[in-house]
Amino acid sequence: MIKYHCPKCNQKLGVPDNYAGRRVRCNKCSEPSIVPKPLTEIDITAALPVAAKAASPELSPEQVAASIFQAPAAAKPAPVQIELQRPMPKPQQLDELQLIPEDDDQAQEDLRKAEILREASRQRAASSMAAAPKAPKEASSRRAISGGELAKGMGKIPLSVATCFAAMLAVIVVWVVVGMITGFEFWYIVLCVPVAGAWGLVAFTENRGIMLGILAVIFGLVGMLIGRAGIAKWVIMPMYYEDEAYNSDVDDLYSVVVGFPDTLPVEQAQLEALTRNERVMLRIAAWDLVQAGQMDDDLYNQLFLASIEDPNNLDEEIQNGLYDAADHLDVMSTAQRVNLLKTHFDGIRENYQQNIQPKLDSLIQKATFFYAFYKSFHPLDLLLFPMGLFGAFKYAAGTED
Repeated sequence: MIKYHCPKCNQKLGVPDNYAGRRVRCNKCSEPSIVPKPLTEIDITAALPVAAKAASPELSPEQVAASIFQAPAAAKPAPVQIELQRPMPKPQQLDELQLIPEDDDQAQEDLRKAEILREASRQRAASSMAAAPKAPKEASSRRAISGGELAKGMGKIPLSVATCFAAMLAVIVVWVVVGMITGFEFWYIVLCVPVAGAWGLVAFTENRGIMLGILAVIFGLVGMLIGRAGIAKWVIMPMYYEDEAYNSDVDDLYSVVVGFPDTLPVEQAQLEALTRNERVMLRIAAWDLVQAGQMDDDLYNQLFLASIEDPNNLDEEIQNGLYDAADHLDVMSTAQRVNLLKTHFDGIRENYQQNIQPKLDSLIQKATFFYAFYKSFHPLDLLLFPMGLFGAFKYAAGTED
């Protein structure tokens, strides 16, 4: 321990030995000063004047040192020029050291312990810098998830996904049932579907995060579309079936596809007028080719359904079948056409009811469903969909933490 007096306020100070030559501040007056190096017996003896050596030969080095560094008296003697054998070091950077009075033993002990800890910390820092010269620029503030925690969370994902869809399905069922009973769509309930899915997704998941939030958004969007599909099928489509205009349009479509009346006319003039209908006679000629084994049954059924499609975009096989039926019809006279009409009318009607009408009903139902699904959306969905998906993401990602 180096002990000396502050040059400004004369406060007696003590600092550790390794602070010799450093520049520190006094804890009383905050005046900076340089800590002197400890003097050996040779240095002290060499620094004394010759008269002092002769007058006090019996003084010990400790007593001499005390006489040099003692506080000045009221009447100051003439200054003694002391030249040390070793030159004083250049002032170093001011250390952040709070000096304490010498007589405070507990503070001196705490200071010594703090210095030991600081030196150990410096050594550890130096060794770590040598082992890893390049440290990462930025340390992550997130806690690293261990492999065991990740596996534990991944193992519960199937259960979480099942719970997610079960929660959304419960909301959708209530939505559809209430819509069927009241006859209203309640389209704004779509906002609750993704939030319910996010709740089910995190029910068995311990570690939330951005990936879980994205998963909740994907599942929530699927749930919203399923909910709108349920409203379209069980709420909007029954309204169409009860609409007279819709039923009239469907009947017109059936008549266009069939192409001839439900019953065969009795009068000869009506029969001849019917033979001049190219659509009817193409069906008769194609059926005659089927009976002769020159056309496949499935191709014949497709010819009926082709009447509701774009004639310019028909399949090549269907187009060739129509050409074959037209060529077969061109070589027939009016009497032959009437005869074919009487011969094949009942068979064509029976084949239509068994093979063509069920397919036509399915196509009409699909077209109606897609139209009802389209009508289930509203302009406010541009606001409701993002709001619901954002709520699902925020809940599943745990951004409230």
